[in-house]
Amino acid sequence: KYMLAIATAEGHLGDEERGLLAMAFHGAVGRRCRRSNAWRVLASAEARESELWNTEKAGWAAPYRARVEEEITQMCGTLVQLLEGRLIPSSSSSEAKVFYCKMGGDYYRH
Repeated sequence: KYMLAIATAEGHLGDEERGLLAMAFHGAVGRRCRRSNAWRVLASAEARESELWNTEKAGWAAPYRARVEEEITQMCGTLVQLLEGRLIPSSSSSEAKVFYCKMGGDYYRH
């Protein structure tokens, strides 16, 4: 939230700020964060209960999985829009553009 505010402010991000932005989104959406872990557990529970023909329990997991999935999608979409709309076009160095393009590709997959 705070790094998003810094990234949307006027001016270029330095090396440290770029690293902090990447770490902030990785912490919010990355493979080892709570949201990603929650999604994996819920998807696994939903699949397991479906295999056991327990549609009632599988139905309980589905809305929670969808909610977590929506949160992850929304956060990734916010970052991709920020990268494409502001950070990549306003980058002065090729190193920053490559960093942002790689970051955008990583989060576009989500």
